[in-house]
Amino acid sequence: MRGEAHVKRQLWEEEIEQRVTTTIYNRIFAPNASDDAERDLKLQGKLKALIVVGVGLEHLGVELNEREKELLKPSIEAVGRELHALDNVKSPREKLEILVGVHKILVDGLTFPPTVEGESATSSSADLLLPVLIYRYASFVELSEPV
Repeated sequence: MRGEAHVKRQLWEEEIEQRVTTTIYNRIFAPNASDDAERDLKLQGKLKALIVVGVGLEHLGVELNEREKELLKPSIEAVGRELHALDNVKSPREKLEILVGVHKILVDGLTFPPTVEGESATSSSADLLLPVLIYRYASFVELSEPV
């Protein structure tokens, strides 16, 4: 009985947090007096420059063979869809859930099956996660957006 009350209270707290942060999102995370929008545009410009010069995973220290690159493509595309979903949610919990999902997709995508029977699967490394995420984010910025 006590456990049910605790779970119910937690659900109510999460609902209240979501409603409050969604309602006042712009005042908390995008205040008019902030230079965030200007800084975002500068960062977008730098990311677009990376795309134009053709920066790839190998430039970010990720060394994969052709087979691994092909196996990773669906995960990179899925990460892009998840990152795009960040724009559609406003509550911190929902954003965190998306970021945790992105991490899971990357970990799963960077775990490659063995090439021959008896060989163990190549598992993901923390050293690969951030460069792949940076690559995906950089390639996610559309060239048609204004700088």
